[in-house]
Amino acid sequence: MHPPRIYIATRPIDFRKGMDGLAAAIQAVLKLDPFCGAAFIFRSKRADRTVSICEAPAAPMASVSQLFRC
Repeated sequence: MHPPRIYIATRPIDFRKGMDGLAAAIQAVLKLDPFCGAAFIFRSKRADRTVSICEAPAAPMASVSQLFRC
């Protein structure tokens, strides 16, 4: 079994692009297939939200997380 591959974006991305736009960014910038089995994590410009894209055994998944500041 291979260890999981996780890619974390260091620059913010516009979430209005949607999942198709994020998948296109993975292909254009990283030269990777978004369905290669790795997890990709993006952050918003204000760094208050993250989006992760990963492929589950049955179907691709995406989740949006809201980060809270104390």
